[in-house]
Amino acid sequence: MENTKCDAIVLSAKDYKDYDKLLTIFSALFGKQNVVLKGCKRPQAKQRFAGQPFFFGEFMIAKGRGYDVVAQVEPKKSFIDLTIDYDVYLDASLALKAIDKTCLSQNSERPFLLLLTYLTVLEKHLESSSLLTSKFYVELLNLLGFGINVDSCISCGGQLNDCVYFDYSQNSFVCKNCFRYNSIKVSASVFELIKTIKTNKFLKLLQLPLKNEDIAVAKKLICTIFDRIIT
Repeated sequence: MENTKCDAIVLSAKDYKDYDKLLTIFSALFGKQNVVLKGCKRPQAKQRFAGQPFFFGEFMIAKGRGYDVVAQVEPKKSFIDLTIDYDVYLDASLALKAIDKTCLSQNSERPFLLLLTYLTVLEKHLESSSLLTSKFYVELLNLLGFGINVDSCISCGGQLNDCVYFDYSQNSFVCKNCFRYNSIKVSASVFELIKTIKTNKFLKLLQLPLKNEDIAVAKKLICTIFDRIIT
């Protein structure tokens, strides 16, 4: 079988045998793959740089007896700056895990481009980690077919106005006439922010005058929605 080549991002890496690592890589062509990076734990290993999460490169993959093996790798981006700030590192790491949890071993062009765009913009705008991470989860939910509904009440179909609630039992927004005991009120500014996050691209969001306190609340709610759907 011929070797295969793809641009891929390392989602995770763990020790494997004495000097190897088992990588989970993610590419547009093949989706998620487990591959072995041989000898990368040796001090002078030429490919040790590829054995870390966030690494982005061109991988040449050869068929192995068990796992496939990285025959060659050319670096494109390490995203090392994402590890400088702990909160940024945590946001980005959870994004990698979200991809690992939701994407399969198949053509994954749109999720791959989403992840690459998110990491690229995030590295240049570390101070906007919460906002960019919120956008990442909103877009990933859309790609998975679970887009957040901000247009109408999930219960009655009525328009959502300034008085909006989030219903945990239905994992969606409801109007003031349909809220129940397990609903929480969402401020008008936070609800408008979630709509703004949904309808604007990454770079456009960075140009808008948004309040940090609203971003924090919106991020928590968006992550809650994602976690409740993807379990």
